Amino acid sequence: MSLIGKVAVITGGGGVIGGAVARTLVNKGAKVVVGDIQEKRAQNVAEELNENAKSIVATSLQTDVTKYKDNIALFRHAETTFGGVDVDE
Repeated sequence: MSLIGKVAVITGGGGVIGGAVARTLVNKGAKVVVGDIQEKRAQNVAEELNENAKSIVATSLQTDVTKYKDNIALFRHAETTFGGVDVDE
């Protein structure tokens, strides 16, 4: 399945499973927004994805999914950076 041109939001994206999901989606052509409560972990995943792709395919944002305003900020970040969201995990 090709995800070329799609944008995904991954919560918990700085963790082992979330990072693996982000890598898989990027490998299938998607751009991803990596959200995680631990900002540095989210940044590390996004940086790795961008370095491997040699282009901007990922961005990150510190996100506490238990806070409504953080969830809104995560999706706004996706809209601002990549123009919207097609997939949310």
